[in-house]
Amino acid sequence: MNTKNTLIWLVLVILMILNFWLAEYSPIISKWTLQVILLVTIIKFLTVVFQFMDLKDAHKNWKYIFVIFVFTYAGVISLV
Repeated sequence: MNTKNTLIWLVLVILMILNFWLAEYSPIISKWTLQVILLVTIIKFLTVVFQFMDLKDAHKNWKYIFVIFVFTYAGVISLV
């Protein structure tokens, strides 16, 4: 495993801990908590897909379609 993958893995672990803290122990409970958790989850998801599933080497149209789909899906979830 190279250094870049290890660093990204550590960032993903930190973001996972942040999500857990926001969901369980955050002193600010509001509708924005869900939005922040959703945004952090999108960042984690896109990081995994682009780094570890090699979407970064795919054609640019596939990248655009995938990112648009993820943000559309997250937008629909945030409206609920």
